[in-house]
Amino acid sequence: MKYSLDVEERQKYYLVKIKGNFINPDPEGLKKAADCALDTGQKALLIDLCEAAAIDSKGIGLIINIHKYLISKDAKVCLATPSNRIYTLLNSCNLQKVLEIYKSIDEADISFSRNISIENRGFYTLLKIPEEFDLLVLKQLKEVIDESIESGNIHIVFDFEETIHISSVGIGSLINLHKKVTENNGSIYLVNISSDVRSLLEDTNVLELLPEYKTIDEIEEKLLEQDLSD
Repeated sequence: MKYSLDVEERQKYYLVKIKGNFINPDPEGLKKAADCALDTGQKALLIDLCEAAAIDSKGIGLIINIHKYLISKDAKVCLATPSNRIYTLLNSCNLQKVLEIYKSIDEADISFSRNISIENRGFYTLLKIPEEFDLLVLKQLKEVIDESIESGNIHIVFDFEETIHISSVGIGSLINLHKKVTENNGSIYLVNISSDVRSLLEDTNVLELLPEYKTIDEIEEKLLEQDLSD
């Protein structure tokens, strides 16, 4: 049985469903899907192997090459497969050390919904915080902010447009991250805060420490003013 590729653009990633035997595959199909993901602004290509009957070394090699290609474009490949046989094969090739591998599309959706969206905007870093700001998000934040500071982007903007809940861990992390950024002569700004989240930040005195703005344009004007005054 030959394989087929079905593609679908989703909110957080570009999906490629592989059906049949992914044996000695033509690289053009997957490369085209990767380019489509980049063209639509997606940072992840999720390859769904849930309906793949088999995969050979050339299929695995192609997936790795596509991942390397996307990494060079600041994107990545992820895999989904419920098949123990294929999952074991992927692990035997140590793919779990290189790629994120999920047991299902639903598991991937949950993971992507908890990821921070990162945009390097030249003189600051924009972080779009997911619906739940919890311990999992905090681990990502620490890595992102460390990398941002090391690269010279010492100003960080937290966009809470999608955020509906912040845990106590999230509240504490905002204060600790503020200290870390200011120690490096940077600053943290908050934008697009919902009324419920704002109430929580007010009750915990976070907004006395971190400035809130209504739009990103206002923050950019503030940063430009600082840059000119310096």
